[in-house]
Amino acid sequence: MVYFCENCGIEHKGSYGSGRFCSSKCARGFSTKQKRKEINAKVSKKLKKSKEPYRKICPVCKKQFIANKKRQICCSRSCSSRNMSLETKNKIRQKMIGVNAGDKNGMYGKSPKNTKNIEVYSEKHLYQKHLKVRSTFEKRFIDELDNDIKVINFIYEPKKFKVKYIDEKGVKRTYQPDFLVNENKIVEIKNKWNVTLEETRIKEDAFRKSFNVDYEIKTY
Repeated sequence: MVYFCENCGIEHKGSYGSGRFCSSKCARGFSTKQKRKEINAKVSKKLKKSKEPYRKICPVCKKQFIANKKRQICCSRSCSSRNMSLETKNKIRQKMIGVNAGDKNGMYGKSPKNTKNIEVYSEKHLYQKHLKVRSTFEKRFIDELDNDIKVINFIYEPKKFKVKYIDEKGVKRTYQPDFLVNENKIVEIKNKWNVTLEETRIKEDAFRKSFNVDYEIKTY
């Protein structure tokens, strides 16, 4: 008896299975051919779905946005920071100042607490020509002050504007702002990661209650 494979059409001895196909490969291939349209339709639908934008509602600002990734929760870094738990914020803050990492410069331009290791030269500083600031962001701000014709002078960490406050854990602390510009405006330098921290808001509230001076938070 002569057998012909229903898939490839070649003549064979009929030793495989019922004799419809010459091999297991042709048997599987024939089944796939019969369902090819259905398989193609499923693949096409999946590919189209993967290209569709993820439209979500930000849990913080309640605005609709298109997410870059499926796992993205908030519309921006600012909202994402506000959506973090206090424990997560503290972990990020510790990493930024290099306390846990044990490094010299920390992250995002921040150096460890109570250190001044970045030397800056400024023509407009009131009391000394050479400064040592705490972060690269402060150095960048000083460069901006030197290039601003509206700025006559500035004081780095003005001592007369120190203020006592109680942090989110109930611990008494002292806050000293970063810059006094033209003797009538306080400027606090923050990076975009820690500007939304609860401690930043507490410091600002404490300062505004104690002094009637313009107060600005500048972020980088």
